[in-house]
This record gives sequence, structure tokens and C-alpha cells, in this order.
Amino acid sequence: MKSILCVVCFLMGPFFLQADPEKIQEELHEVVTSTSKAFAHVGLASGVMIGDKHYILTNEHVVARFKKEAPITINGVGRFKAKILAIDKDGDAALLELILNKEVKLSSIRLAEDKVTPGQWVFTLGNPYGVATQTKVPSVSLGVVCSQDKEEGVHPMYDNGIQTDASINPGNSGGPVINMKGEFVGIAGKHRTRFGNRCQTGSNFAVGMDVVLGLVDRAKVFDGYNVVKKLNTSVKSKILKVGNSVSEFKKDDEIVCLDGKVFEDGKNLLGYMARQCLHGVDSCTFEIKRAGKKMSINIKLRTVKEIEKEEESKGENGEEKKVRRKKTKKKKK
Repeated sequence: MKSILCVVCFLMGPFFLQADPEKIQEELHEVVTSTSKAFAHVGLASGVMIGDKHYILTNEHVVARFKKEAPITINGVGRFKAKILAIDKDGDAALLELILNKEVKLSSIRLAEDKVTPGQWVFTLGNPYGVATQTKVPSVSLGVVCSQDKEEGVHPMYDNGIQTDASINPGNSGGPVINMKGEFVGIAGKHRTRFGNRCQTGSNFAVGMDVVLGLVDRAKVFDGYNVVKKLNTSVKSKILKVGNSVSEFKKDDEIVCLDGKVFEDGKNLLGYMARQCLHGVDSCTFEIKRAGKKMSINIKLRTVKEIEKEEESKGENGEEKKVRRKKTKKKKK
């Protein structure tokens, strides 16, 4: 791997000549080695471990042929099955949860808080053409962010996606796009070709962070996220205001901060909550102003399993009530 990175550094030209090439190579090697531990094979394609509860991110088109569970291989750890928690067909993303019968030591990658910018260095980890299946080490592609889509429909592959010249080939799909800090910034998705699949154009596209955080919204958290969405927040005079009365919030409440952090809009609130719940945090606290008075509101972040258990118990109770009603009607007759 060191020799490959050395060649990449040489080919990158003037940028690397301004610094010590050996130092750049060492730093790259360290970041690639540490993040590679979070890499996962999803079928014949790629994925990455995130959070502290064995979640895996990949593309929707990677898991489309699987019904409820997908086969996972983690190098040096073993083979597993993963439950498909949520998919986004339009965004081409999927969130899975490993099914574990015993405790295993796993690594995960942290999500970047800063958005990518054109010219920023990134690399991808993947299994192009099954290479990583044979070598047991993910293949590395290095490049830059060519553009960050801020408007819908600009890129032909993904809305709000990332274009990069880091190679994405069949098998790379679902793998992570990572910045030089070792942080996850997107999911490697599709590439543009010419003459069928005979000519790679170098235009590669990755799923952006907004889609990833949206998946966490649907798969990991219901109450907290739905509350924030229904609040219908808007910025008025640089103040984040609540548009609807939901749960413990009332219309025109001013959101001062969330867990001590100030946010510009509702999307940033969702992004923060997504990262928090991925790291095992089960609640968060809003500081608000209502009619000039400061108040605190605590929101619980419930997991899928908790929601499912509650729904099952409600269903069982509902059926029991129906049976009781039928019995009482018969007695009256």
C-alpha cells in the first residue's frame, strides 16, 4: 500500500512538491490504514461502518437485490448478516444494522461536520472488480472534490451530490469517500462512461451528507426527528422560529440553542441530531424563548427497536380489547 501511495503522491505534482513527499506519504498511509478498519464488503460491493451500534452505509442499488438482509464481510473479523433498516431509492443510499450473535470488536468512521469544497483532497475505499475480495485490503483511490451540488438537478447522477475525480468503478459502489482528516463525507456511487461501459470519463459521483443524515432520520430516530420536521422552523431577523405547535413546542417559540449549540436553520438541527444519535446519545435539550421567557425542552431519541416494541405491544393490546368487546356483546345478547 505504501508503494501505491508513493506513486500517487508523485503523480499529484506541484502540490506535493511544496511539502515533504515522505511526510505526505506517511500521513496518507496513517489515515488510510485507520479508516480501512471500518470498511465492509456488502455482497460483492462496498460499505462502511458508522456510529457505535454496528451500522453500515452503502448504496441502495447495492442492496436492491436483497429482501430484508444483506451478506457482510469484514476483513479480519468474519462474515455476518445485516438487517436493511432504511433505503433511499432517489438518493441511492441504504442504512443497515449488523446482526451479531456474540460480541466482536469493530471499528467505525466518524462523520464530517464541515461540508466539502471544490479542490479539497478526498479518497475512496472500495472493492473495484473484486480486487479487495482477493487482497483482503480495500482498494484506495485518491482525488479531489470537483464540485459540490447545491442545487437540484445540476449533476446527472445525484441531487445534492459530490463530483470527484477519485476513481469509482464497479465494486466501489457503497464505499466511503473520506477527507484527509479521516472523516466520512459521502458514499461512492456511480461514474459516467462513454460507448457503453468501455470508456471511463473520470466523472465520478458520490451521495452527499444530506441524504445520509436523512436515512438516519428514518431508520434510527422517529420522535426527535419528526418533532423537528413538524416544527416548520424559519429564520426571521436572524432568529430561528417555530412555525407550528408540536409536542411541547408552541408557534413562535424562538430556538436559542440545542445542547448549548446555536444553529442557523432546521437542516443544521437535523444534522447535529443525526450525528448525536449515531454516537449513542438518546436525548437532547432545546433552549427556547417563549414570550420573552427562557425554557428548556428535552427530546428523547428513540431507536427503531424501541418503536417496534411499542407498536407490537399496542397491537397486542388492541387485539385483546377487540376480543373483550366481542365477549361483552355476546353476554348482553
